[in-house]
Parts: sequence; structure tokens; C-alpha cells
Amino acid sequence: MHNEDEQDNGMQSICIRQAAKTDIAELTALWEQFMTTEEEAISDADPLRVRLSWEKRLYRQIERGHVHVVLCAQHIAGFIGAVDSQEYQWVPAGILYIVDMYVQPAARSKAAARCLMQALEEAAKAAGYREIWTNTSQNNRRVQVLLTRNGFQPLPEFAIPDLPGQFYYGKLLSKQSHS
Repeated sequence: MHNEDEQDNGMQSICIRQAAKTDIAELTALWEQFMTTEEEAISDADPLRVRLSWEKRLYRQIERGHVHVVLCAQHIAGFIGAVDSQEYQWVPAGILYIVDMYVQPAARSKAAARCLMQALEEAAKAAGYREIWTNTSQNNRRVQVLLTRNGFQPLPEFAIPDLPGQFYYGKLLSKQSHS
């Protein structure tokens, strides 16, 4: 299913769609850019092993419809990906958890991140999830503001095991539970 949503944000239109398996190489390049430019910690593990593990998770997320991409000038300029309790035990039932979100700096002024979040929210509602949760580094003020402006509230009672230095956020989508 290709649920395309085109937005014109002044300069150049952007298109939001579900990711396809054919996008994996381009998404991996964006993920590597994210990990270097945004100074995200990959841990002390072997970088190749970490990348291959991420690609394996990405492939499963794409199969389940939990990854959306933003296209600018017909190239992927960003993505958002999520998981749920079927994939990770630490995710509560009924929650879709954003684990990856990155938009190249040139596309940020086009509201691409907001459009990606809206597309994922619509897909989550349609699938019956009641909330979307995520986390960001305590030092990443830009993302904290983005989340707050898009209706996310702090989740003081939640933390991912072995992931220190994070703030957690959630957004209520509906009162019905995902089965």
C-alpha cells in the first residue's frame, strides 16, 4: 500500500509515503548520516554489526508498515520508523514506539518531520494503536520542542532498560487498544 501525501511548503513540495524494501540502501545511508552528524552514540560495539542489526530491524518494520519516508525532489530526505510489543517486550501493548526519526537539514524547513509524524500517527490510528511513544537525548532540545509542538507529553514513569540520558514522550491517539 502506497499512501502518498504531498505537501507544498512554499519552496518545493514534499511527498510522504510508506517505505518499501527497495528503499533500504538509501535509508541505511541516511541512518549512517544521522549517526555521524547528530552525534548519536552507537555504543562500543562493532559498527558493522550495529548497522546490520539496524538493517534487519528496518526490514521487519517495513514489512509491517511502520516506516514512512519523506521525498524532496524525488529523493528520500528523511524517515521515521517504529516498533511495537510484538517486536520488543519493553514496548507496552497498544503502543507504537518511534525508534528512529531523521530528516536531512535541508528538508527541515519544509516541515518534513512534522509531516512524517502525522503520517505515522494516521497509520497507527488506522491499525488500532492507542498511543505513540518515543525518546530523545536529554541534550536534544530541537527534538524535544518538535515533540511538544506536535502534542507529545513527557512520560516520567517510563524508561528503556540500559538507555540512560533520555527524555521519554507519549501522545494519546485513541482510547481503544491495539489487539
